[in-house]
Amino acid sequence: MSIVATAANKARGLYLGYYMAYGALLPFLNLYFRRIGMDGVQIGALTAIPVLATTLGALVWSLIADSFHLQAWILRMAFLISPLTVLMMTRSTSFAGLLALGVAFGFFTSPIVPILDSSAIEIVKVSRVSYGGMRVWGSIGWTLSAWLVGLIQEKAGMHTFFYAYAVLMGLTFLFLLMQEQAASARESFVRPNITSLLTFDVGSFIFSVFLVGTSMGAVSAFFSIYMDQIGATEGSIGLAWALSSLSEIPIFWFSGVILRRVSVTRLLEFAYMIYGARWMLLSFITVPWLALLTQLLNGLSFAIFLAAGVTHINNLAPQGMNTTVQALLTTTYFSVGSICGAMVGGFLFDQIGSLWLFRVSAALAVGGLLVFNLARVYRKGVAQTS
Repeated sequence: MSIVATAANKARGLYLGYYMAYGALLPFLNLYFRRIGMDGVQIGALTAIPVLATTLGALVWSLIADSFHLQAWILRMAFLISPLTVLMMTRSTSFAGLLALGVAFGFFTSPIVPILDSSAIEIVKVSRVSYGGMRVWGSIGWTLSAWLVGLIQEKAGMHTFFYAYAVLMGLTFLFLLMQEQAASARESFVRPNITSLLTFDVGSFIFSVFLVGTSMGAVSAFFSIYMDQIGATEGSIGLAWALSSLSEIPIFWFSGVILRRVSVTRLLEFAYMIYGARWMLLSFITVPWLALLTQLLNGLSFAIFLAAGVTHINNLAPQGMNTTVQALLTTTYFSVGSICGAMVGGFLFDQIGSLWLFRVSAALAVGGLLVFNLARVYRKGVAQTS
């Protein structure tokens, strides 16, 4: 088997294991916080503050990885330590204790996605393998675990998802250790310069990503609680998250074909619009089975946005900063957006309820679309003037 084929299979396995573990954890964590007595603001803080650690950690780890080529060592550390912090959460029910463990979890988990995504993009550059063709295995893993863990939890109790996450991360760590380290030839060593990211194109795109990421963060933080309020069982909640991930699979699988036929710009515009429509539609639903159906729009929003966004930001990357720009995208979309979304969402949830929270989120997604298009119009105007 060639080095490229081995690296592609390794990427598929790591995406599968990581997102299978995360799919066992994320759908049930905030519901667990609610059931042990946390209010909306506390849940928002338990979501947002650890994500701040993720934001800072991702940038720090990515700069270290790009500067010293330590991606493999940092990845091993992350897969080993993060499940230990999650297991310790089962021993704490205090807000302060859970917050401290959440911060540790966020910091040590933060380098995983940027390193996986930057490695996948490097494989795409030298082969006919698409990014989506590797990332799709993460969606498959999430789909299986979110649904199965939800069903198991109905029988085995609320702590099940903690142990499921730890076991799955442990197995992925073993898989990582067993893989051959693919050698990567570099023509020259390039010392990353973070100031090279301070461009209008990068800044405007990242701001638009921040707006849609905030909308996603607000909905994600309170979706399971909203489902619980309208009468969904834990199995149904797990199924809802599984359906959202299931809808990503065909999009990621055929993303290479889609990106060859439709421009990255058009795909991003489409994803922004679907996000807005999805959140607005959810704001009018008060029965579980209809909420389940809206999750099928995740493929047309999240999957398209991620596949196009990873490609777009990589095209804007200065030389030698591939991992860092992926970290910038990841931290803005999943981390900074989640921080603001969780904190604002917690306030809105307590004050005006989940349905209006979804409507505000829809407005933020539309705002992201406006920023993205206004930046394009401005850039074209500058180009024509010059």
